[in-house]
Amino acid sequence: MSNEKYYEVLYSGDVLLLKDYHTTIENNKDITYGTPGHRMFSKKEELFLVFNGKALEIPGTKRKFSALFKERKQEVLRLIKSKNLSFRKEEDLIEILQYLNQEDL
Repeated sequence: MSNEKYYEVLYSGDVLLLKDYHTTIENNKDITYGTPGHRMFSKKEELFLVFNGKALEIPGTKRKFSALFKERKQEVLRLIKSKNLSFRKEEDLIEILQYLNQEDL
């Protein structure tokens, strides 16, 4: 099996937004004696931001997320609050990145 990973590019700009899909196969532990076990598929999706070629997982808090943007931290926090955005939703992350990219022009 290959160890290569593939990511879906959700947004491409100064900062990339990538999505990683994981699928694992788990044996069902609730089996009856004498019957074959059932396998269960577990799917997980993770989002990453890529700054200068370095991929970072989306942090768990709003403050840590906004800190990724260093000097624009307060601006990101204001944008999230004023538009009621969530840094956990793909669509909202794209909106945040689009805003930051247009402001860079």
